[in-house]
Amino acid sequence: MNSGRYIRVLYINHASIIGGIEINLLDILRFGAEGGFRAVGVVLPGAGPLVARVQQVGVPVYYVRYHAFRWHNPLHYARTMATLVWHVLHTRAEVIHLTHHWLAEFAVQAARVTRRPIVCEVQNRLDAQAVARFCPWLARADAVVAVSQAVYHRLIEGGVPGTKMHLIYYGLPLPALAGEGAGRRALRDQYSIPDTAPLVGVVGRVVPEKGVEDFLQAAAHIAQRLPDVHFAIVGEDECGGAYRARLAEQVRTCGLDGRVVFTGFRADIPDILHDLDFLVLPSRSSMPEGLPLAVLEALAAGRIVVATRNSGVVEVVRDGVNGFLVPCDDVNALAAALERALRLAPHERRRMEEAARESVAECTIENQVRRLGALYRALLAKRGRRALPR
Repeated sequence: MNSGRYIRVLYINHASIIGGIEINLLDILRFGAEGGFRAVGVVLPGAGPLVARVQQVGVPVYYVRYHAFRWHNPLHYARTMATLVWHVLHTRAEVIHLTHHWLAEFAVQAARVTRRPIVCEVQNRLDAQAVARFCPWLARADAVVAVSQAVYHRLIEGGVPGTKMHLIYYGLPLPALAGEGAGRRALRDQYSIPDTAPLVGVVGRVVPEKGVEDFLQAAAHIAQRLPDVHFAIVGEDECGGAYRARLAEQVRTCGLDGRVVFTGFRADIPDILHDLDFLVLPSRSSMPEGLPLAVLEALAAGRIVVATRNSGVVEVVRDGVNGFLVPCDDVNALAAALERALRLAPHERRRMEEAARESVAECTIENQVRRLGALYRALLAKRGRRALPR
């Protein structure tokens, strides 16, 4: 990194909610100086909980209402592009970084108009329909970042040139996640869960494709065999409460009343993970996971992960070493693996928990921003530009 200079980066995010993508984005905003760059703004599609969090780290928020091109009314599209281009020019951004492929067309076009290099980050393993829709635009970007090898190879299969591809895993603020005793009672006190009761949870968006219903079915099986186990569903229902109501009914019909808690959105995920004994990722085959941040966070916190073999998950979770892997959409296998985890002998559990921490020791936020900074500088150098003085 060239001391005394930084790169001005404008980030474009597809949503104003807070999920794994947004949590990582917030960490990038905080630690960008480690990589020799600084965020000059985050472009969002509207109001939402992410707005305040971005502003809290001292980064301006800008808004764009996105309208696809339509022949019968092209003015909406023109207004979208004019607003996005204005934000690029107004912030004097040197690099544009798109955090999700959904807005690839708009971001790539804005980069071409403003003559800025664009980095497009892809978080999910795209299905055939998404490949056909987005890969032609991604191929026009200056660089494409994949968060897992599964995503990386899928994009190359979809026609993105290998010379533009970069594999950069999520980075974690490891000290916050490694503080073993800090938040041990984040859930137990609030929900009156006994200290002696094993606590198993899912963390993430509460949507059907994340396999929450499968988790509850597995929990019902476990509850019959291990009656002291409790379960937590941590995350926001993106259906405005309708899906949570459906899940609550499933809890009742499965005889899990008093054994399952719904926390809604929580910002204290490190504390939550320290209170859990095991994390479950039951994503279905219909969920094109790239590499869920919650899995990396749980491993960093020394938690054994029970997960389905979905996309990039198998790159970090090793069956029988730091977690247990099962086929997608197989409730019986999920229940069996979770019961196996719960019945581990103390020395076996300690061994796996230590392996969990070691498996993500290099996945630091500092390493991620340094790699991003190096990529930004390479793109500017290719165009014969240098970062502006601090």
